[in-house]
Amino acid sequence: MVQRYRRHKKEDAVVVVVVVVVVVVVVVVVVVVVVIVVVAVVVVVVVVVVVVVVVVVIVVVAVVVVVVVVVVVVVVVVVVAAVAVIEEEEEQEQEQEEQEE
Repeated sequence: MVQRYRRHKKEDAVVVVVVVVVVVVVVVVVVVVVVIVVVAVVVVVVVVVVVVVVVVVIVVVAVVVVVVVVVVVVVVVVVVAAVAVIEEEEEQEQEQEEQEE
């Protein structure tokens, strides 16, 4: 009877050790999987933020370029129109001077 008890005690100890090892392995695997998922989510969020920032920068640069081009075109048109008006006035003055003489 003592031998049976000792044998059962050893078997119980082995079962406890196996259960503890299995639980530890499962916990480690779960922790590793959770860490991998968290890292993946962080990487995806960082990539999305970087893409959004790049797109915003591209849009801002495009808008600035368009505004600069429009301003330059407007300035050129105004200058050309002003030069044309000034030349026309000078021609009219010359014609008036010629008519007066």
